[in-house]
Amino acid sequence: MFARHGVEVWTIDIDPQAARWGAPGHHLIGDASALDALPQLPEFECIIFNGILGFGIDDPETVRRTFAGFSRVLPVGALLVIGWDTDRTADPLTVPDLRASFDGLRDPSVPARISFDNSPHVYDILVRNKASQAL
Repeated sequence: MFARHGVEVWTIDIDPQAARWGAPGHHLIGDASALDALPQLPEFECIIFNGILGFGIDDPETVRRTFAGFSRVLPVGALLVIGWDTDRTADPLTVPDLRASFDGLRDPSVPARISFDNSPHVYDILVRNKASQAL
């Protein structure tokens, strides 16, 4: 679907068996908490990080390392969309590495945080800021 609209999609999963669900020709087998250490990454305009916090990236140090890595692979102005569950993990906006490198989306047509009635799932839409260099 994305390719039909000229969007290049990359996927990553630590489980090699998940590659069959990844983007054909653009799937990485690796740890998202060490994304910035993977060789030959393209420049990303957006990372959609959905359903991983509390489901594999759990402890505070790994969460911190993940967000620090995102700040190194996303250029200023790029988007970071975090999907997370309030009953599985702490609010990612409380992580200092995230707040130092990303600001909430400021667009009157799209809220920076989206929650759903009767669901613990939340989306935060952030923008890579220029105030800090990569951590």
